[in-house]
Amino acid sequence: MSKAHEAQVDPAIKPDDLLKAREISKESLRKLIAIAEHGEMRLVNWERFGQPPIIDRVVATLEGPVKMAGQVVDGIYATAGLRARIRDIFPKGIPRPDILRIEVEVGPGFG
Repeated sequence: MSKAHEAQVDPAIKPDDLLKAREISKESLRKLIAIAEHGEMRLVNWERFGQPPIIDRVVATLEGPVKMAGQVVDGIYATAGLRARIRDIFPKGIPRPDILRIEVEVGPGFG
């Protein structure tokens, strides 16, 4: 690494800081559940990732009426303190979808 490049590296960022365990908050999960319930969605599946006792992200699958999808997605992104992203939205029903599955990932690195 050149001296010019070394001078541009932010000394405030340290490898140890990047490797620290970052646990998701219970409050984030409570907010996601409240948004889902308000939007007439139900939690049909969830997976947690990390090394217990520290869980660093959760992937939840919500299912509910198509008409509520916009409200739920808006709620996920508009809620302060909820660090989440939508991974997938999948319609169910032939020929016209009447149910949607929304896969949401909650973790400290999002939002």
